[in-house]
Amino acid sequence: MLFIAKVFSNLLFQILVMYFAAKKSEKLIGPPSGYDFGLYILKFLLLIIIAFVPMPISVKFLLLTVFSALAGTAIRSRKKLESALKETAYIFLVLVIVGVISVQLGIDLRPVGIILMLSLIALLIFRLFNLTSREDYVKLLSIVFAIFVIFDTNNILQRDYDGDFVDATLDYFQDFSSMLNLNMANDDQ
Repeated sequence: MLFIAKVFSNLLFQILVMYFAAKKSEKLIGPPSGYDFGLYILKFLLLIIIAFVPMPISVKFLLLTVFSALAGTAIRSRKKLESALKETAYIFLVLVIVGVISVQLGIDLRPVGIILMLSLIALLIFRLFNLTSREDYVKLLSIVFAIFVIFDTNNILQRDYDGDFVDATLDYFQDFSSMLNLNMANDDQ
């Protein structure tokens, strides 16, 4: 129980870091520009390092915090950030509860992970070749990420993280920020 409390406390902290970075960078940097490509590369590299390089939890926590700040910088100047954050938090909470219920019912969703990854790849291919409209793409992606939250909750509650709450938080943060971006994409349409 202490582990999951650390995960959610850290998740809340990382979401706040993302939010405040979005607000500050909007004032300091201004609207997104062509230079943001480097930001996405840096985020990707940090994600790979956090996920795959063995390191102490304190260092991993620090890198996740930097990653969260970069995620906030990437969403600066987005309209309706506060309302999208609230809506995403409500949806996320409901999906976490569904994930907890799935564990209580003895359902192991870990084999579903490969199907979810293949779904993401298929959606990317469909979008790259314009086989779906942007609206349909966002809707389908929203469904896949909703299932990811349930899957990750099920996985977090059944997996032995050996006390590494940062890895579990990273899973949730990725889900939350993806859902937030999709939520804001819906508002932009």
